[in-house]
Formats: sequence, C-alpha cells, structure tokens
Amino acid sequence: MMWFGMQGLRCAGVDDVLVRGRGIEVRRGELEVGVGRLKAQALQRGKVVDDAQLDGLRQALLDQMILLRLCANRAEEADRAVARIESRKFIAGLKQSQGAEGFARLLRQAGYSEGEFEAEKLAEALANAVIDREVKAGIRIPSQDVKDYYDAHADRWIEPAAVRVLYLSLPSETTAGEPAAARRIHRTTMEGWKAQLDSGKDFASLLASVTPAGGKGPGGGERRIVRGEIGGTVEDQIFGQEPGRFGPVLEQDGVLWLVQVLERVPPRRLALERVDEDIRAVLLQRESKARIPEYLARIRKEADVELVWKPAVRP
Repeated sequence: MMWFGMQGLRCAGVDDVLVRGRGIEVRRGELEVGVGRLKAQALQRGKVVDDAQLDGLRQALLDQMILLRLCANRAEEADRAVARIESRKFIAGLKQSQGAEGFARLLRQAGYSEGEFEAEKLAEALANAVIDREVKAGIRIPSQDVKDYYDAHADRWIEPAAVRVLYLSLPSETTAGEPAAARRIHRTTMEGWKAQLDSGKDFASLLASVTPAGGKGPGGGERRIVRGEIGGTVEDQIFGQEPGRFGPVLEQDGVLWLVQVLERVPPRRLALERVDEDIRAVLLQRESKARIPEYLARIRKEADVELVWKPAVRP
C-alpha cells in the first residue's frame, strides 16, 4: 500500500506537487501544514501520534483536500451563497458558545489564524452544498420506506406527558429602573389574585379581568406545558395538580406563578404525519451517505486525478 510517511516524504521536495487533476493540485507543503495541525490537536488532547497513525492521518487529509478542491470546481453560484451563509453561521455559533477569548484560544491551540479557519470552514460548507445538490437532490424516498422506518422505531416517536393550563405570572425580582418595593407589590398582587380564586372566582374570568387582551397578553393565558419544559418546583406542582384545581403561588427563576390545570395529556405516540418530514430527512441522509463513495470516485475519475509523486511503500 502506498503511504505518505516521513521516510517517503524525504524523497519529495519541500513543495513538490503530490496530486494533480483537471483544475486542481495538492502540494506537499500544504499537506504537511494540515498534518502539523492534526498532530498539535492530538497533543492538546494528551495523545501522541505514532508513525502508523500519522500515515493514516496524512492519507485521510490528502483525500479530504482532493474532495474539497473537486467540489469547489463543480460549485455553482447558489452553492457558494449557501456555503457563505452556513460557514458564517457555524463560526458565529462557535464564537457565541466559546466567547471571544475562548474562540481565540481554540484557534491558537489548533494552529489557525482566524482567516485560515474561516477559509477552511467555507471550503467545507461549499463541498457540503455541492454534494447536497449533486447527490441528495436526486434521491427520492418512497412513502413505504418512511412507514417501515416509523414502525421499526416506534419508541422514537413518543411525545412526553403534558398538561394544558391557564396561568398568571409576574416577575418576582426587580428590573432596571424599577423600585425595590415592586417585588413586594408583585407578590401582594399575586396573593390577591389567589384570594379571589379561593373565594370562588373562576380562573378564566380572573384571567380576562387582569389581561384585557382576552388572556393572551404577556403574563397570562392558556398554554401547553410538556414534562421537562420548565423543571423545578413549578413543574412538579403543576403535574401533581388535579384538573380543575389551582395551586399556591409559586416562585422560580425570578417569576411568580399561579396555575390552574385544565387537562392532563398522557405520553402518546406521534402520528406518522407529524414525523414524516423528520423520517425522510433521516433516510435521505442515510441514502446520500451510501452514495457518496461512488460519487467521489466518479468525480475523481472525471477530473483525471492522479498521484504525481509516488510515495514510498511501507515494508
């Protein structure tokens, strides 16, 4: 088997062309920059890459570089527009999750400048867009396949228990510009509403009187709450209440709650129509993944990709 180990690469020049095809080439220097990054990333995880692993990394990276360049040559303007959006979205999400300092630290550890990282993610997004158009777009998922998958994975389509409620809520903490006494006022107001209910007032009538928009304004209305959606003592209280009853005034995460349970909804299996689109997406991804190797082989052949510099053969 051919390999790109260190012994073999000593035979090549510093920046010799390793791979050439119609409209593409890969040079040794850029391949080794990528390999260096992979080694650095492994070290950051406390792993040392031995020669055999390095050979595999180098070959996999070379294959990826060829793929990215072939896809870039086949890209249409619509693919480029999609790639710009997706790569920017990915990087923005990473910056948001890591923070500015964390993002900069990740780049340093991985051996990238910000420009290099952005260019790499754009190239990856462009390849995905091209593959989606040229592979996924031609796949049709029969309805029977969707039904078979739905039946074979019945436990995936269970909707958790839920309750339908009427609720009133007020902040239990002061906000900017609000006097400290506001917290006590909010608590007193909520307890006053609770007293009206204790005296026999209908919850819906109370709701309508304090939310003039018919109970659909901020702080009150009807809603469906799924088990696990709110959490904490409020959720435990709500799911423990009998339909038609209202509970005590509860406080959680800076909010006061007063709730009447209208209906308990037990766990139930979602209808096929509700999950048809999700199942089609799963089957489409599975089918496209199965077709990608043949697609890659075909576009490599069409581009006359050849290994210009012959690597050594590991004994």
